[in-house]
Amino acid sequence: MEPLSFVAAHGLKMIGGYVVGHLAWKLYPRKENFKELMRITFIRSGLFVRVTKGKYVYEQTPKLISFRQESWGFTFKYRLIPGLSPSQFISKSEEIGTAFNGESIIYGIGNELVVEILRLSLPDLEYWSIEKIKDKADGMSIPIPLGITRKGFEVIDLVKAPHGMVGGQSGSGKSVFVRGVLTTLAVLKTPQQLTMTLIDLKHGVELGMFKHLPHVIGFARKPSEVMEVLGKVNAMMDERGELFEKAGVNEIALYNKFPDVEKLPYHLVLVDELAELDNKALDIIDRIARLARFTGIHMLLATQRPDKDVMPGGIKANIPLAIAFKCKNDVNSKILLDHGGAAHLPPIKGRAIVQYNGERQAQSLLLEEHIAKAIIQPLERKEETSDGTKRKGNPSTHYYI
Repeated sequence: MEPLSFVAAHGLKMIGGYVVGHLAWKLYPRKENFKELMRITFIRSGLFVRVTKGKYVYEQTPKLISFRQESWGFTFKYRLIPGLSPSQFISKSEEIGTAFNGESIIYGIGNELVVEILRLSLPDLEYWSIEKIKDKADGMSIPIPLGITRKGFEVIDLVKAPHGMVGGQSGSGKSVFVRGVLTTLAVLKTPQQLTMTLIDLKHGVELGMFKHLPHVIGFARKPSEVMEVLGKVNAMMDERGELFEKAGVNEIALYNKFPDVEKLPYHLVLVDELAELDNKALDIIDRIARLARFTGIHMLLATQRPDKDVMPGGIKANIPLAIAFKCKNDVNSKILLDHGGAAHLPPIKGRAIVQYNGERQAQSLLLEEHIAKAIIQPLERKEETSDGTKRKGNPSTHYYI
């Protein structure tokens, strides 16, 4: 097919001799052309400053510092020019990604702009695999497996976030995601490394299977139990703060380096369903979100009804990680992401939009309930059975898909 016929057949546009739009990258196999395609895309998206030199007027775009081809796409790094900010480029991320038939992740570092183009396709289904997770989670304190993104298999450390929220309508994959997170942590972390407080206000039906793990030091399934377990987390945060002040440090990692102190585990607070918490409980959640990160206490808050009453602005401002599964409408999506994208996700269970160091889609990991139970059962607190024997200790790899 002739180039102009290809352009017309795929609904592309010609700008400055370059094709911009879906599948455009296929026309430009050389690195120099990728760089020029990005420059033209900036101009098409209004991301330039008009500069006059004598009788000439031209469009000035950010100066390219470096370009790398990755296994998953491309990384462009630019030096910003006066009059342009990272937020302007972020607002055009969909247009920029479309020009390369992929997604774009855009963020600023000082006066520099990084644009990552992700071109790997996403599967419709991806199974939970402890071996894949383990490879990516090395060195992480609270590894959260996101699943497959256009960069490949992705796991992030909640400690760096330092808190996250997970939302999505019933049947979207949110509960399966949470199940995968807790199973991962139970397998990869000992109670000396990580403890947990679980709040399951769906009568314990989602998180109840995890309550006998030795990691779990607080569990609530009724509204009347919530203040007690959150109060203990609040007290833990204050006690650790006093310890750190006496030791002259400001974070758990530094405190645990002292040879003569009892090492403190990281602590995860996981709430499902956030919408069922009353104002008193939300006040404690707000305090933990603001103050707890340096004490090694981190939260993952889940809801299937994201709205401004469930997620007050003060709490949301301190939760940089958002994982949004399919939402009922644009309003719910905007509470999680500040835009309506999650309401328009394809009808694929487990598909989500992740906002953390940029934004990208992910296909989360499928871990069926009966498999999760088989994995964690050997890890539960050792108790004597009716015949006087004790439960054993390590999970069978037979169930590690």
